[in-house]
Amino acid sequence: MENALSLLPVGVLKVAVIDEHTIKFEEGNDNFYDIVSINKEATSNTEIKNVIFELCGEEIFNKEKDAIFNALKFKEEYSSEFEVRLKGNNEKWVLVRLKLAYEENGPKIIFVLVDINKQKQVVNRLVSKIETSKLIDSISKDVQFEYDCFFDTITIPFDEAQEKDIPAVTSDFIKYNIDRHVHPDYITKFKNIFEGRSKSDKGSFEYRGSRLNNSEFFWLKMSYFYLRDDNKKLNKIIGRFSVIESEKQARIKLEKQLSLDPLTGILNKVASEAIIKELIENSNDKENKHGLLVIDVDDFKNINDSYGHKKGDSVITLIAKILDNTFRSTDIIGRIGGDEFIVFLKNADNDIIIRKGNELKDKLMNDPFPVSVSIGISIYPNDGKDYIALFSKADIAMYQAKLNKNEKVICYSGNEPKREENREKIKKEIKKRESILIVDDEELNREILKIALEDEYNILMAADGEEALKVLEENKNKVVLILLDIVMPKMDGVQFLTILRNELNEKDIPVIVISAGVSENMNDMIYQIGVEDIIRKPFDNFEVKNRAKNLIDLFKYRNHLVNLVDEQKKKIDRQMKSLQESQSRILSNLSTLIEFRSLKSGGHVNRIKKYVNILLKALVKINNSKYDISKEEIDVITEAAALHDLGKIAVPDNIIKKGSILNYEENEIMKTHTIQGAKFLSKILETKDEYYIASRDIALYHHERYDGKGYPYGLKGDNIPVSAQVVGLIDVYDALTMGTPNGNPISHSKASEMIINGKCGAFSDDLISAFIAVLDQFEKVDKSKS
Repeated sequence: MENALSLLPVGVLKVAVIDEHTIKFEEGNDNFYDIVSINKEATSNTEIKNVIFELCGEEIFNKEKDAIFNALKFKEEYSSEFEVRLKGNNEKWVLVRLKLAYEENGPKIIFVLVDINKQKQVVNRLVSKIETSKLIDSISKDVQFEYDCFFDTITIPFDEAQEKDIPAVTSDFIKYNIDRHVHPDYITKFKNIFEGRSKSDKGSFEYRGSRLNNSEFFWLKMSYFYLRDDNKKLNKIIGRFSVIESEKQARIKLEKQLSLDPLTGILNKVASEAIIKELIENSNDKENKHGLLVIDVDDFKNINDSYGHKKGDSVITLIAKILDNTFRSTDIIGRIGGDEFIVFLKNADNDIIIRKGNELKDKLMNDPFPVSVSIGISIYPNDGKDYIALFSKADIAMYQAKLNKNEKVICYSGNEPKREENREKIKKEIKKRESILIVDDEELNREILKIALEDEYNILMAADGEEALKVLEENKNKVVLILLDIVMPKMDGVQFLTILRNELNEKDIPVIVISAGVSENMNDMIYQIGVEDIIRKPFDNFEVKNRAKNLIDLFKYRNHLVNLVDEQKKKIDRQMKSLQESQSRILSNLSTLIEFRSLKSGGHVNRIKKYVNILLKALVKINNSKYDISKEEIDVITEAAALHDLGKIAVPDNIIKKGSILNYEENEIMKTHTIQGAKFLSKILETKDEYYIASRDIALYHHERYDGKGYPYGLKGDNIPVSAQVVGLIDVYDALTMGTPNGNPISHSKASEMIINGKCGAFSDDLISAFIAVLDQFEKVDKSKS
């Protein structure tokens, strides 16, 4: 046999299993009858058994029969594979794949035969064509595959001399080839898909592979889809391999990606500077003339602060797009910083360079969202013969443009103020962009205050409260301080303050009242409304300037602290959520462990939680004045019920797993699980937490009974927490309907009758009434318990 590298199933026989002595022939294909040489009309049990005996041989027949009926006894799946030589049929060898399947109308034994002699021809063709072990090397276009999970084989169609052979290749062969052909970084993910461990039933991923016949790597995409049976068990994997590109193509693509700015798609700083440096180095300063533009967005921080970073990104993207439309395809365009761009114009004279700069400025200003930019220009070779010199000169010109209100495109002129002096001027310009609103009906007062402040701030003015509100609306997020007179026509200062603080809910702009007529009573009132400071007229300009600056800085710092607190709160909230999720997983695992050790039937804990939720809601509905339990409290009690039997972890195995009624001493030990559970909970949960309190009450008291005959303390009546009363009744109901190690399950109606008639211990009248009200809901949960 050729190591089962390529085996095509050809013969199939299915027989139904009635019992160990009776099997029923159901169906088979013609190939099966040809290989085994039997009468396909065979119907008698004896004849069919003889056929199987002939097929397998006595030793294998007995072994397989025992294994099959042992699997049937426990309703387990069974499969086997063995080679046999058929007598009377040229003594040919066949591979038999045997599978025990459970179908709707009963168990079936399925025989799949592979004619090994016939398959050798397929293997030989594969070997001669692609040397078998290089099957994956044949992937040069899209290739489909089908993986049979039960028989552990994969089928890959391929085209050979216009004939389509479909070899079924063992998964071991495929896995072997995965190790040889798939780059190590992707092997685990690849195998997880073939082994049915993918998180999704369908998907695709790209991976790096190689061919054995050369050292070239290439990129492939594998798409897959899981087919499951009625029981959600994985049956087949259907998929496709697609070659995407060679390693060389991928490298070129990667290099291109590394050279581009991810936001705008134009060249990044490193790539643009490298290209420009190379162009300059290869230029002849007597023959070539080039221009370098350094472009910076004005007030970009204000755009981000006022409209958000998303809008800021869209502005940067817009500038890149307009740059691309304004300059020639031969010009080099790059983004060298957050809001800074660079353009290198090859072989262009001064007039063209300046004209292009102004064209860019005008296009940006005429956009629906106007953007102002400052542009500095330097010329090769006049201003420098290398990139560093040219950039330095263009950068100086750009800062001069930023300080110039009228001319925003400036060529380097040889005037070189110190860079630090430039920066100080820029800082003052930025300060001016922070606006102070002066509200006073006297024009002279407004002008005096403006003179005191205008060298550092942009001054806005209003003659009364109504006009001030309009100015604020037009300058949202720009005003950092309001200087306010109180006595004014139309809307006075008090009315303006009331609207500002209460109706507009504006708390982040400080207000200084500057007024001559403010009494002590008025002082108290305006401070209560929301004034930070009062300066009386006549005022001193130096005092106004310094108190304004201090108040602005104080509010900035306060707002900064508020943002820090908000960020910390979000961080703490995320951490608390993570802790709660971790605790929930721990408790879930604990409840599963309890269920396992207590030999409870599968799903016991989940059923208890469903019953608790149903019964608590019914109890509140019957008497909501007595049982004032909120929806949130019901949810807490529902989750806490999962740990009612936590203490059974401490009970010895010989008692927990005893299959008969416990004796007195054993029963007393079993009763200690209530106290032990409460002790465990005090160690694993916060003692002030509402979940801990509910869990402890339930674990400790769920075996107490309303008449005082429960344990561990013999509590009576409403001294027993209502959560424990509810879980106590439900625990009895679930034990009756599901059965315990000591008894068989009984019906829903019988169990309900026993509880209602007090045969399982005493429960309160309210609890019994609530139980009766939800019997139909309990029965539905009971039917879905598996």
